[in-house]
Amino acid sequence: MGVHKYIVTLDTPFPEDLYYPNGVVTRTPGNEYNEAALREGWKGDVNVLRAERAGMVDAIAKAGVPLVVLPRPLKSFRTHAGIVTEAIDYVRDPISVSREGKVILFNMAAETRQWEAGVHELFAEALGLEVLRSQRGFNEGGNSRVPQVGNESWMFASTSVRSSMDGLAEQADFLGIPQSRRQFVDIIQGKGFHFDCVFMFAVDGKSVVNVASYMDAFPPDSRRTIEQAVRSLDGSLDELQLADVENMAPNHLFTGRNIFRTAPFVDPQTESKWTSLPGVEVATFPLTQNLKTGWQVHCLTQELYTPEPLDAGRIRAALSKHPDVFGTEPKVEIFNNH
Repeated sequence: MGVHKYIVTLDTPFPEDLYYPNGVVTRTPGNEYNEAALREGWKGDVNVLRAERAGMVDAIAKAGVPLVVLPRPLKSFRTHAGIVTEAIDYVRDPISVSREGKVILFNMAAETRQWEAGVHELFAEALGLEVLRSQRGFNEGGNSRVPQVGNESWMFASTSVRSSMDGLAEQADFLGIPQSRRQFVDIIQGKGFHFDCVFMFAVDGKSVVNVASYMDAFPPDSRRTIEQAVRSLDGSLDELQLADVENMAPNHLFTGRNIFRTAPFVDPQTESKWTSLPGVEVATFPLTQNLKTGWQVHCLTQELYTPEPLDAGRIRAALSKHPDVFGTEPKVEIFNNH
């Protein structure tokens, strides 16, 4: 029995799904620069959004990456406790961390979104994964990066209003990452940055760890932690500009051989370096309409590790048992299956 890695995303949304509960847009850290556009609801072009999301799926599939496209939940549904929750449009939140046929699900920090973890539990069960629920804290996917360096996993993560230290430690324990390879840093309070919008990594074909980060998002002690960790890995560190954060350029998906992203870096030298990393292919595509909501590639994708190759028919049959959540004919697609 081997371990099979997949990238998972959700199907493109329909116009009736693109709304905010009660017409209210919550102010969340990292979205300050587009909050005015969000205040009255999403004002993007749904046809462009659907085309761009299909373009993301096409780019990942054409690169030969095993990819699973799961159905989006219905607009809203009632949980077993009688709570109505809104549909989710992405898979990183609440974070579902997968390892060798198991998945641990963390709750959202916002109480009104706690029930979204239940949707991911249904997904995980349909994918044949053993489901564990967090017992120690809350933790959202944008607050951690877990590079594989040789045979070792490292974890870079940030505490914030979205992730507790207990939740991050539980994630590291689940992944078997020892204390010496856990780098937990702080983001300057009030700056409103998400970790996956200010910090990114890629391990190239020569096993060199490359990190790019907007270092002004971190207080001095956290800056030193990042710098020392990169040095200990004999890696390289490129400092990004605020414009890179506003474009969400660091919010990328790295699969080990591919970088999928939506924006180039502002600095020409940084851009040249990252587009010519040995053994790494870079694909850039627009997600202009998702940018208006603060979500990009890292937010829209999830890594999963399964003990057996996945079967679209079996997943579809499992999800069909929940018509109140996924409808009567859920669509499941698998590209480049193992």
